[in-house]
Amino acid sequence: MTPTKDRALVLMTHSLPPFSNFLSHCSSLRSECERAGALTPERAALFDEYEKALLVGQSDYENQIADLICAELDADEVESLIEFFNGPAFKALTKSQALGGRVAEIGSNWQTRVLESCPDTWQMLVEHVGAWQEKNSPEGSTTILPESPNGNGWKRVSDIGKPAEELVMDTATEEAEMAAMRSDPPEAA
Repeated sequence: MTPTKDRALVLMTHSLPPFSNFLSHCSSLRSECERAGALTPERAALFDEYEKALLVGQSDYENQIADLICAELDADEVESLIEFFNGPAFKALTKSQALGGRVAEIGSNWQTRVLESCPDTWQMLVEHVGAWQEKNSPEGSTTILPESPNGNGWKRVSDIGKPAEELVMDTATEEAEMAAMRSDPPEAA
């Protein structure tokens, strides 16, 4: 059975970031402009126009999300998800996800300690990983080896091949491309 649009909207309010985040983003952009000393009355009016457009389009956004939910989920699934997002399991999941950065740091530190406890493996990697990377890189690319530790401390690996070419655009070309982008806005879908 297809869920009602009202229940889809309830699910949306529990599972998606609030609509106010769109408005906050607009406000953040305005604040960046103001802090840079570049908020002219014309720009302030443009930010106001954008904020009004967001508010006017809110129901269209919500309708599109509700339609998607109704098309992809049945009524029982919507009710189960509403219950999940209001329950203790979701709170525990959210709390555990917040630990992700700390878990990654512990894993990285642990892996480094283990590698350091295998000095022969560490030395092999230091001496050969750059050559392996170079051999496995696409033909014609340049591999730049970082500074590497050895038994005597840090040293620079001297055989790094030719430096990679950097694409530098002259100022006139860059300004012409920027002007073209401003005069040809992308077509609306």
